Amino acid sequence: MTKNNLEQLSDLNAEFFENAKFSLLDPLGLNLANDVRWIQLNQNWNYLKFPVVMGGKGQPILLLHGFDSSFLEFRRIYKSLKRNFQVIAPDLLGFGFSPRCATNEYNSSKIISHLIDLLKTLKIAKNLKIIGASMGGSAALKLAFEIPDSIDKIILLSPAGLFGEPKSIPFPLNQIGASFLGLPQVRKSLCRQAFAFPDECVGRMEEQIASIHLGCKGWRNSLASFAKSGGFAV
Repeated sequence: MTKNNLEQLSDLNAEFFENAKFSLLDPLGLNLANDVRWIQLNQNWNYLKFPVVMGGKGQPILLLHGFDSSFLEFRRIYKSLKRNFQVIAPDLLGFGFSPRCATNEYNSSKIISHLIDLLKTLKIAKNLKIIGASMGGSAALKLAFEIPDSIDKIILLSPAGLFGEPKSIPFPLNQIGASFLGLPQVRKSLCRQAFAFPDECVGRMEEQIASIHLGCKGWRNSLASFAKSGGFAV
């Protein structure tokens, strides 16, 4: 695949995001989306640009979202955090609005390598604080094992994948499972499960946030690839 073709594929998700953000029903989501920057990474990622929320000043704090989600899940704490920190909230490799043509494989090791290269590009090498939610908690710990001298503190929010062995989902079950996760009723159910009080807290805004990234090019295939890899197990 040529460089021009890669850039065109990459731009598809950037264009999708720029259009989709104006449809966001949650004003907190739009506030966060307006602080997205597209950061170009090195040759390991075909020099493509990746979406990263960046705002505030102070010591850096990295926000890592959960499985099949995006940086938008941090919309409710973003405004408060950026008063005191330099907030960095990327989409994990293969998730959210990230370009799906940076690699042919999506697994935990690639996700960590992507985060390390992102931090190097942003010149963040010390005093890094991390908040990891759900699968992002496993990513936070694995990242800390790789760059321990850069990490100051870690907060885990309902972490997932901390124990046990990776469980690979073989083809074609991985593709079937990814398609199943895209069904509207399944998305609504998963969104409700993410809240302690879904009857009081889940409405159209929350359901939209949980599903808006499904319109990205390559969403199903990257999810299936990650499932085949076995995901995280720290």
